[in-house]
Amino acid sequence: MINYIKYLRTDRKNDDLGLSIVNTGCTRIKVADEYPLKRHPLPHCFNWEDWRVLQEYQIIYIAKGYGLFESESVSLTRVKPGTIIFLFPNERHRYKPDHDKGWDEYWVGVQGKMIDSLYTSGFIRPEVACFQVGYKQRIRDMFKAIMDGTRKEQKSYTPAVTGAVINLIQEYHAGVKQSQVMHSTEYKMMDKARELFSANLYKPYSPEQAAIDLNLSYSTFRRLFKLHWGVPPGQYFLQQKINKAAGLIKQDKLLMKEICALLNFDSVHYFSRVFKEKMGCTPTQYRNYPIVKT
Repeated sequence: MINYIKYLRTDRKNDDLGLSIVNTGCTRIKVADEYPLKRHPLPHCFNWEDWRVLQEYQIIYIAKGYGLFESESVSLTRVKPGTIIFLFPNERHRYKPDHDKGWDEYWVGVQGKMIDSLYTSGFIRPEVACFQVGYKQRIRDMFKAIMDGTRKEQKSYTPAVTGAVINLIQEYHAGVKQSQVMHSTEYKMMDKARELFSANLYKPYSPEQAAIDLNLSYSTFRRLFKLHWGVPPGQYFLQQKINKAAGLIKQDKLLMKEICALLNFDSVHYFSRVFKEKMGCTPTQYRNYPIVKT
């Protein structure tokens, strides 16, 4: 990553959208580096103890590294790779990378009637200003489009620049929705189902029993499980057993019939047939394949 820091004239805007980009860039903060870099002007330079208040919105993406974030609306939160941070005007905040890890950050600062209206409507909210969306190359590409479009001074931005900002805001909104789903009771229940399957690989367990353990009808359980994980619970549990069997086969300590009994398959024939369907080869062929080291 090549560090890029750009502060723009605030009279530059897109007349059609009422959107001004006031700053953008990317920086790699190495282990033990001072943060933020001294190349930032006031009031963007700050220290952890004194917090900071800005007059624009900022979208920040931490692609790599770890740190902390805190604001008036969000309690102290751990920042991990793939985290989006959204800063709001007149909202006290502070954030920093871990001193022993550093991070890679991308950001853009914006002002204008368009983003003000999104704030007023609740589309963007200070209460959900920091959450993980994971590593996404398309987010980095959006920031690259913004930075490339701001390298030359011009009166208005190209559609690619304003479009990239809008796409970033949409990524934030989609991430908020996904975060809400992941913290819902329904999500936690389906995550618990996966834990039940993992804990009962060596037992005569079934999806029907998982539904009972979760106090759900089987039809409801099957529907919700497939909705969240993309496959029915029976197929998921069977795949987990096959994955476990593959590991045991490579250890070369147990006979096939012992692995079959350990994982509660009805017969060696059935186990071999299912294994070949899932893995593309028989258990014996899999055992004889060399392990490729990377």
